[in-house]
Amino acid sequence: MRINFKKSIFCFFIIGILNFSSYALVGIGAQYGILDFTLSMKDATGEKAVFENLKLNVSSITGTNPGFPDPQISGSDIPIKIDRTKWQRSVLNFGGKAYVDIIPFLDCIEIAAHFGLWEYEGKIIYPKSMSFNNQPYQQGTPFINYVNVEYDTTTLTLKDLSMNNFMILSKTPYTKLDASISVRKYLFQFPPVVKILKLYAGAGFNINFATPMLSAKLIEDALGARLNTSYDINQFEPNLFGNIDIMADVCKEILAQMFTPHYACHILAGAMVKIPIIPLGVYVDGKFLIPFDKMDKYVDLGGYGFLLNAGIALAF
Repeated sequence: MRINFKKSIFCFFIIGILNFSSYALVGIGAQYGILDFTLSMKDATGEKAVFENLKLNVSSITGTNPGFPDPQISGSDIPIKIDRTKWQRSVLNFGGKAYVDIIPFLDCIEIAAHFGLWEYEGKIIYPKSMSFNNQPYQQGTPFINYVNVEYDTTTLTLKDLSMNNFMILSKTPYTKLDASISVRKYLFQFPPVVKILKLYAGAGFNINFATPMLSAKLIEDALGARLNTSYDINQFEPNLFGNIDIMADVCKEILAQMFTPHYACHILAGAMVKIPIIPLGVYVDGKFLIPFDKMDKYVDLGGYGFLLNAGIALAF
């Protein structure tokens, strides 16, 4: 049987191209978070907010003073509360990655970044007026037992503070930027030569840059010296918690503290489909994040969770 040398060389060349193009050396991808359960928050209402340096003049409270020995009460006695409710994810949840596909033994190493926006309804509830309720003074009895309180509320959302030009959010914002590095191992590739379908698994480390949640500490950071003074009861609304311009500083502080780092690790699994020669593929990645610390030191904000991305990659 006579072998056509030119045809053999041509076939060998074509098979080589198919094999090389199916095994991309470098790739970059853009992705969208189809599912994101990496964060969760239960509604919190009536959480006590203590501002230690804040003072209230009891002489400004109406009614008969039961005989307080000090003309001022401290921040721990002033009935101020915080609400955080209606946690929800926004539609902005996207990212990208770059990978190298020729790492010995491990098959692939990738770096990725993912950005997400969430929002919730944050409120601060503070006393608008107080009156003594004629209970006689007894040392050790909580201050709240001596007064009748009328409360007022300031809603700390971008819309209510006239700051609703921040992207698509209108409520109290929360943002997270996740950067990660992962190593991957191919578990299955089919067909064996051209490897159109690849299934893989791996693990890696994350650093999350996230904004703080609404808390007494955040309000202290935002308002600073305004809380280090003594007020009459009727000053809270016009000069502090009821002043929209002043309270807008709280939302500004949320955004200013976005680059607070938090550390985590993850395990991942995914699949990619890429047709030979064409340097374009589609992929689905699933990651389970395991944080090393709380996403917020002062708020119960869940950090364990599953992220599912779908994306398009250029593979060379």
